[in-house]
Amino acid sequence: KQKTAYEILTCDWSSDVCSSDLMDQGWMFKIPMQHRTGVGYVFNRDITDLELIKQQHSDLVGESINYNLLKWEPSETDTAWSQNVIALGLASFWNEPLIGTSLELTSKSIVHFMKYYGKSGLYGQKSYNEWFNTQCDLIRTRIQSYYHYCKNNHNEFWKYVHEKSNRTDIH
Repeated sequence: KQKTAYEILTCDWSSDVCSSDLMDQGWMFKIPMQHRTGVGYVFNRDITDLELIKQQHSDLVGESINYNLLKWEPSETDTAWSQNVIALGLASFWNEPLIGTSLELTSKSIVHFMKYYGKSGLYGQKSYNEWFNTQCDLIRTRIQSYYHYCKNNHNEFWKYVHEKSNRTDIH
């Protein structure tokens, strides 16, 4: 269920639960840590003005925030296992900042590496890399489906990501 502006405004930001909420220009997240709570707004800087995001974010959180603008580009390796090196975690796949697919892929990668380690030479590496690339495709498809089935397409940002989710060549 999409949250209303009132539900977001009255959200308990002191909670110790991670949250990610649908906003007009992207996603707003809250990640509680031991000594502070990390909050942020994921948006497309090519479509939305940073000052608008800062204002909306401050209005919703209810306090002045020191902003750090983080830029990221989705990326992945084609050969997670090459010779005697295996890329794990963010060194192998970085496709989204919020839903923790890197943690999922890292834990699965360790299990599958153990399965293929010791297989005769390049066969083990080739099989592992094929498995890894399939996993990346599945995660990318899952992320695309979030945007594709999102009913919030009333502004430029959501129209853009909805249209982009219909493409099959996204990496």
